[in-house]
Amino acid sequence: MKNLSTKMELLYDAGTSEIVSFFCSDDLAHWFAVIRNTLYRFSVVADGVQGPEYEHMGSPVLLPDGARVFYRARRAGRDYVVIGGQKTQEHEVPGNAFRVLGGVGPVASETRCWIGEWFGRRVDFSDFDYEERMIHCRPKKDPWFSPDLSRFACALLRGPRAFVVIDGEPGPEYECVGEVIFSADSKHFAYAAVNGEDAFVVFDGKEMPSPGPVAELRLSPNGQHIAWISADIEYKEMGPSDEFVLIDGVVGPSFDRIEGLRFSEDGREILYIGRLKQRLFRVSVELE
Repeated sequence: MKNLSTKMELLYDAGTSEIVSFFCSDDLAHWFAVIRNTLYRFSVVADGVQGPEYEHMGSPVLLPDGARVFYRARRAGRDYVVIGGQKTQEHEVPGNAFRVLGGVGPVASETRCWIGEWFGRRVDFSDFDYEERMIHCRPKKDPWFSPDLSRFACALLRGPRAFVVIDGEPGPEYECVGEVIFSADSKHFAYAAVNGEDAFVVFDGKEMPSPGPVAELRLSPNGQHIAWISADIEYKEMGPSDEFVLIDGVVGPSFDRIEGLRFSEDGREILYIGRLKQRLFRVSVELE
C-alpha cells in the first residue's frame, strides 16, 4: 500500500482537565469542547477560547451559524442560559433551567401539555375532558432562534409553572407554553400559552385571548399581523366542530377542517383552504 502523507495540527490541550465531549460545525471551521477541571467544574471551549465555569451544565446545542452554542448551566445555586462562542452571553434566569417540559408517550387526558395532538393536528397545548382521549406529548425543541440569529428563546419551569425567556428576559408564567416563532425580519415573536381554561397567544409580550386550542401559529413577514387556527371547544363524538382562523384576534368563517394557513410573500394576504362538508374552498383575506 502506498504511504499516505498525513499532517496533524494540535487544536487544544486540556492539560489536567478532562474533555467530556466535543463537536464541530459541518464545515469544520469551528469546534467546541466541554471540559471538566479537577474541581469538577464544567466549561465550554470554543475554538480555543474557554468560557465561564459552572457546577452543572446541560448538553450544548449548535446554532445554525455553526459558530456558537446554546446551553443551560448552574453556578452557586443560580441558573443561566448561555450563548457561547468567541464571546459569551450569559443570562441569569429564575427557576430551574434544567427541568424539561413535556415528554414522549401517552399521558392522562386531564393533563395539560405544552404541545400535543388535537384530532391529528399539532397544537401548542391540549385540554381534553373525556377519559378515552389520549394526548401524545412530544419533547420540546428549544432553543429557538430568529432568522438572523440575533435573538433567541427558550422555555423554562419554575415549580409547576412554565415561562418563555426571550433574549435573556423572562416572560409571564403559565401552566404551559408552546413553540416560539419569529417574524422573517427577526423583530417580532409569538407563542401560545394556557392558564386554567384560558388560552392565549403571546405576541411581542402582549396576551391575545384564543377561544380554543392554538394550531398553525403564523406571523406575517414584517411581523405586523398574526394568524392561527382554533376551534369551538365543544367536542363532537368524531372530533371538534367549527375550525376557524383568527387574524389579529378577529375570528373568520367556520369550516369542518382548515389546511395550508399562510401569509402571502408580501404579507398583504392570508391564504388557506377550508372544507365544509363535501366542498373545498380557497380562502384569501386581504389585510389593510
